[in-house]
Amino acid sequence: MRKKYLNVTKALTVAITGALVVGSGIGFTKNQYEITHAENQPNNESSELCDVEDSLSGKLLVNSERLTEVYEQYKDVPQVYGAEKEALDKKVDDVLYSDMSYEDMKEALEKLGVYYVYGEDVEYSGSSSGDIKFDGTPQIAYNSKSKEYLVSAKASLPSDAIDDEKPFWKLFCPCDGDVANIGGVDAIFLSITNTSGASAGLQVNSGSASLSYGSAIKSSTNLITDNDNYGAGYEVQDCIAYYNVKNRIIYFTYDYKYNAEKITCVARYNSMFRNYNGEIKLGYSHTWNNTEVSSVGLSRSGPSVNFSKASNKWTAYSYSTYFTSGKKTTKKK
Repeated sequence: MRKKYLNVTKALTVAITGALVVGSGIGFTKNQYEITHAENQPNNESSELCDVEDSLSGKLLVNSERLTEVYEQYKDVPQVYGAEKEALDKKVDDVLYSDMSYEDMKEALEKLGVYYVYGEDVEYSGSSSGDIKFDGTPQIAYNSKSKEYLVSAKASLPSDAIDDEKPFWKLFCPCDGDVANIGGVDAIFLSITNTSGASAGLQVNSGSASLSYGSAIKSSTNLITDNDNYGAGYEVQDCIAYYNVKNRIIYFTYDYKYNAEKITCVARYNSMFRNYNGEIKLGYSHTWNNTEVSSVGLSRSGPSVNFSKASNKWTAYSYSTYFTSGKKTTKKK
């Protein structure tokens, strides 16, 4: 399948400092990124076709042997099943989808028996691509009670980024709280590439993706991707919620909140994930007007996103988390 990507011209400066610390018996990687990023944006009005891959060069490297270390550390914790596991997953999702700081999220997850395989104890700006901003790199955690590895990532596409895409005409004046779609469905996916190590028995047990800013909440737990060893993808509709609507008889004015201001994706892998190596990044495929995502394919060499039309769309990626066996985490004193 052909790959279509966001056209980006960028000037990127990344400064990384790292130090290895230990918390809760697990190794943590501390990274700080200082990023300046300038680029040309796709022209929404002219709907120009873009075919340039956007692959940001920053990276977070972690020794994947820590996946086994955390598994061994908590292997004697009793495993939960059925309704008890469903209730636990819901509590964990509430934390992962929240607006907590990293430290607060880490503390809340540990109370539930979930531990980051590594952490980012220093806040940093993450990466940007066009108007979308990625909240760091995907994080890996281990649920000691369900014996699953959780891969999660966040991003944000601000409301003002879609000013040229919002509805300009409506037969009747909307009411406060009404929702209007921005184009067709978008795709949110975690892509795992350049893999090695044993993958026998590896599978995605569950996961979800959500656009949930304001009242325009949309989410999905339905995987749209095959080859789930290489990640997990979901289709979710982006939309705006009207508020402060004023009816001027022949026209109306309004403010709005855009649900893609808060993008979250989660995948739950079974315990065989501890034998795996590769790199993980978050991908977001955005559409407007009459375009929509038609399919997402994942493979060892990378994702492939197809759209219903050749215009009014783009795909952007976060930096990658590299979990590579036998390599030391980059560290500077």
